[in-house]
Amino acid sequence: MGVLVNTIAIIVGSFLGALLKGVFSERVVKGIFQALGLAVLSAGILDLISGINSLNAISFNYGVLFLVLAIVIGGTIGTLIKISDGFDKFGDFLQSKLCKNQDGNFSQGFTQATLITCVGAMVIYGSIQSGLGSHNTLYLKSILDFTVCLTLSSKYGYSPMLSAIPVFIIQGAFYLFSSAFASLILNTAFCYLLTAVGGVIVIAIGINLLEIKTIKTADLLPAILLCLFAYLF
Repeated sequence: MGVLVNTIAIIVGSFLGALLKGVFSERVVKGIFQALGLAVLSAGILDLISGINSLNAISFNYGVLFLVLAIVIGGTIGTLIKISDGFDKFGDFLQSKLCKNQDGNFSQGFTQATLITCVGAMVIYGSIQSGLGSHNTLYLKSILDFTVCLTLSSKYGYSPMLSAIPVFIIQGAFYLFSSAFASLILNTAFCYLLTAVGGVIVIAIGINLLEIKTIKTADLLPAILLCLFAYLF
């Protein structure tokens, strides 16, 4: 459901943006994203609290320790292997291939929308959570993507709507993968630790949206894999 809602949000946002072309000023757009930043930050805090409380409820005594280790070690690994830089290079590659003519509004609109909606920690974490039955993160991402495509389409026309295709494919793949193993994951320390770690990543995204500090959230993605060590305890 979360993947489908996200896809529809992109289509509707792009359609409305193209109809309202030139209506949104830079000041209005900045105000919208500040409000969204606060919402994302709040959602991340709630996920973090929920994950820690659930770990305590099943008497998992190493919750906070595992959370800190996962974020620190995962972030270190991500920084060393330069995950964020890899995403940036992929974006530059896509831009160069699709936007050889820099005046081509259609290709620029599609490229920018695709990079924003398909690349990032929320894409992976949200899709995994959706496969486990919790769609809240993808619902939140849907609001973000709706707003992004609304503003981009007001400038580039209908082309950002096409980003719905890679979003559906990429997030759908992660959704199917996690749902296939849902019976082994649900109501386990791994599931709750994943919620807590994901909450920290979402908080970082909120901080970025509020322009408080630039955090390379993609570098934190290895922390999700490190949650698997919860199975050892």
